Amino acid sequence: MERRPFSEVLMSTGVNIEKEYDRLYWMFYNQANGPSVAQYIESNFDRFPYRGTTLSLADFDETYKFRFERSPSDFDINYLINFCEYCYNLCSYFGIDRLVLQINMILELVGYDKIIQNSGLVHFVEKNPAVISVAEIVSQELAPTVLEYNHHSLKGNVEGKKKILRALAGNIEPKERQLYAINQPLKNQLFYLFNNFNIRHNNREPGSNHNKLLDDMSDAELESIYDDTYQMWLLATLLLDNRERTERIKMYSERQRG
Repeated sequence: MERRPFSEVLMSTGVNIEKEYDRLYWMFYNQANGPSVAQYIESNFDRFPYRGTTLSLADFDETYKFRFERSPSDFDINYLINFCEYCYNLCSYFGIDRLVLQINMILELVGYDKIIQNSGLVHFVEKNPAVISVAEIVSQELAPTVLEYNHHSLKGNVEGKKKILRALAGNIEPKERQLYAINQPLKNQLFYLFNNFNIRHNNREPGSNHNKLLDDMSDAELESIYDDTYQMWLLATLLLDNRERTERIKMYSERQRG
């Protein structure tokens, strides 16, 4: 499967990371209404506990190679995340809450989370690397659906998750035989969940598709099953992608021997 940059995937969901960078850059460096946030931090920099031996914010930037341009020519998601980390660690210490709130909203949009390191500094990581990896290799139309499943607004929304899983089941069904050849237990378990828990079929009503387990199952328990189904679909999709990669490597090996 062809991999697309995550920045491009986010664009298909309506998230413009360049615009988010512009907004944050403006909030940090803007001087229209008096001293900027950067200037305020510069004026109080001697209070910053992580400055080491540096004497100013400019010195700190130069020493640790923090250089963020107004319109960077080589811009990607990592550039945005690095700037978010930089601003967050400075602004959270100096109590500049409006920037901290802005960064938290950006992280939610792009699927990243915060980790507090032993030093007390905050580092940003992908919430679920598998989700991002899969979003980069599925079709442009399906990628927003893959990302949507993990959005906080869907927590507790069984019907919303069911709708997404039905789309994911339709995506992987043509590759059922390929998945069977790679990992038979995973294939059997995944399609068992798709076919018996009210995703692809009406398993609540009497008839050939009825699953009596659903009769007394709570929404919370069903949501847990749906979350497991989603994770298994991610794994299956990555395995299918790896099969293509393995075949390419095998081809190179055969060509070398030939």
